[in-house]
Amino acid sequence: MKKVKKNNRDVRIEIARLIACLIVLCCHSYPPSLVDGTHAFGRVLIASLFADGVAIFWMVTGCFLFSSTYGKTLKNAIIRIFIPLLLASALGILVNVVFFADSVPLDWHQLASDFLHWKNGVAGMDHLWYLYVNLVVIVFFPLLKLLVKLLDKSKAASIGFMILTLGFFIVNDFTSNQLAGFSHYLVWGAVPAAIEMIWGHILYRNRHLFANWLAAVCSCILFFAINYLRAVVQMRHYAVDMADSSALYWYSAWGLLAAVCVMVFSLSLFKTKKKKGKQALRSALSAGTQLLITSAASYTFMIYILHFPILRILASKGWVEKIRQYFLSTNGGFISSMLATLALAAVLFVLSFILSWLIRKFWQMVKTMTRKASAAS
Repeated sequence: MKKVKKNNRDVRIEIARLIACLIVLCCHSYPPSLVDGTHAFGRVLIASLFADGVAIFWMVTGCFLFSSTYGKTLKNAIIRIFIPLLLASALGILVNVVFFADSVPLDWHQLASDFLHWKNGVAGMDHLWYLYVNLVVIVFFPLLKLLVKLLDKSKAASIGFMILTLGFFIVNDFTSNQLAGFSHYLVWGAVPAAIEMIWGHILYRNRHLFANWLAAVCSCILFFAINYLRAVVQMRHYAVDMADSSALYWYSAWGLLAAVCVMVFSLSLFKTKKKKGKQALRSALSAGTQLLITSAASYTFMIYILHFPILRILASKGWVEKIRQYFLSTNGGFISSMLATLALAAVLFVLSFILSWLIRKFWQMVKTMTRKASAAS
């Protein structure tokens, strides 16, 4: 009888990973908030709801990052982040050459210069900043792990860290990010990313506090309340400066708190204790569901990398505009804009998932052929 492979992944974290992936897709799918020269509140609200997929990803990373050694972390970073970064950059260049040769000239000198300055230089692959910043955080892993060890020694230290960092984010928000100057580049992206990773570690370390239905309900209500207030604040920013979208970034206090809500919601869905006796059948069904969730979540990294070039190709062929025109009203209403956003995000998810699955199957086939060739020799 074939043995079933044990699944060591925590399904609660995999749910958070899936939610983060879907939020990122929606973030890149919603229509512009400007309607007839004015920002439509409904669309700003959608932008707020789908602003923080990356913040959730940082917290998910923090759940397990600090239990590893520096050597293992570096090795994983090279295999799982740096090599995919190079391959994704090559993919972006290929897409530009094949689909956008006339509009996106290839400048190898500028590409090399950007890479040496540790920032993305491939046109249309702006989302790769996440990988660059991730690697910067890994460089400071020993210092971060030392800080985490100090915080783990007492609950007061952990609470104090959360209060201080949240306070700093709030003060920075009052200055429209002029105080800290957070961005998607080098240390200015690594600092808020590291803070959110540590928040993820603290939340996961105290996950037993959230394993109940009340935490699930409260986190959902708070998520929508926080983002509604965020949209109101963002509208005020636009009234003063049309270019000030600082409340919509993942490194704002709004983004931090919204990501916490998603993490708490995910941690509240399953209890850690296994059911026995009459609940055995229900547990088996739950195990099947959990396997499906973890399998789907294992594709999220590739979906993140692939969805943006797919979106660009769809846009160049006019499909993005067709999807939006089918749903959108002329006044930028919330419901029609949300439907347009979800429809485009669904298309991106399906296409990215299929391509990710094909790539994974191809890679598995290559490894099998290589092993057979090696065994034959």
